[in-house]
Amino acid sequence: MKFAHAAAALSRGCYRIPGGFFAAKMLKALAQSGLQEQQGFTTYRFCGMTFRVELQTNLGAKMFWRGAHSWPPIFVLQSMIRPGFVCADLGANQGEYTLWMSKLAGPSGEVHSFEPSPKMIEQLREVLSLNPQQSANTTVHPFGMSNADEDVILYLPKAGSQSANEGAATVFRTSEDDQVLATIPLKESGKAFESATKRPIDFIKLDIEGCEMRALAGMTKILQRDRPILLVEVNRWALNSAGSSPEELGSFLENLGYELYLIEQRGRLKKISIAALSSVSDVNIVARAK
Repeated sequence: MKFAHAAAALSRGCYRIPGGFFAAKMLKALAQSGLQEQQGFTTYRFCGMTFRVELQTNLGAKMFWRGAHSWPPIFVLQSMIRPGFVCADLGANQGEYTLWMSKLAGPSGEVHSFEPSPKMIEQLREVLSLNPQQSANTTVHPFGMSNADEDVILYLPKAGSQSANEGAATVFRTSEDDQVLATIPLKESGKAFESATKRPIDFIKLDIEGCEMRALAGMTKILQRDRPILLVEVNRWALNSAGSSPEELGSFLENLGYELYLIEQRGRLKKISIAALSSVSDVNIVARAK
């Protein structure tokens, strides 16, 4: 067990350096068998923060061995968030992005973490309790963001599917997402931001399983006033379930004076057009005001 944790610590470090992927894979192959039977939550320290994950879940295993569920967006956070920033994490899940935002924004910054799933809220608050410095500048808001206030049902993908985890829960019922989790509150995003902070918002991350377009529409005045940097998951299937599309989302942001960038390896940004969005299925983009 100790060897596995030590190997995982080395593996997480490897993912941060160019070319470290193959060394990390070798370390995982050598050591993961020592953790296969471990149930419940595992905590570990990384980059000055304490993370708490379930190794039996896809997301938890990736964070434990890689150091991040996906590194390119984390590299974006590291390059763009400055001390004193006011940040918002929409779809906070168990708090990976919230912790990084809090660390990078520092004591003079603010992080507003929005998560509607009761189980995820519990996990988010637990991980913040393990990180007093991050907890000090972070506020948890137990609701989701949309273009109107309403109570809706939260659905989970079918058991046995690759996305069957609470991080993939959605308010849009489909043939694949049909397990009722809970009734949750959604808030109009613009009003929610106005209530959360009196300061201008500098950075917003959105990963809310299809509600991205509705949340952006609800915060139109905030986008026009504050011009925050946006990090957005663009998942065609999820957006289609909500009656939207990547093309609609991209056009909405361009009409507000934003330029769109595809996040590539190690957080590099490549400008992307609306036409190019028509061929994407599941990517992360950055939107910056011109």
